Amino acid sequence: MNMSVEERLALFESFGSKFFSVKWKKSDGSVREASVQCMQHKMFTEGHASKAKANTSAGDKSMFTCVDTTNNKWIKINLNNLIQVKAQGKEYVFSD
Repeated sequence: MNMSVEERLALFESFGSKFFSVKWKKSDGSVREASVQCMQHKMFTEGHASKAKANTSAGDKSMFTCVDTTNNKWIKINLNNLIQVKAQGKEYVFSD
């Protein structure tokens, strides 16, 4: 599937706070797979704002920040390096 970074970002945002799995190539060339959830709004509405740190890639549209639900850690995914996304019963496979 050939999508622009903006289309990939819109796809991720369309999942809302639902869980989805994603596979991507990291900057060191290794492939990573994770079950993730977009929880930014939930974190702040449940009183965890005191633990918030600045998102260093907030202005970079090619980087998507979400929570790795297996490790309960924030991760950043480079949308340019997506390999596969599974969400809501659909599978999206990306080409370079």
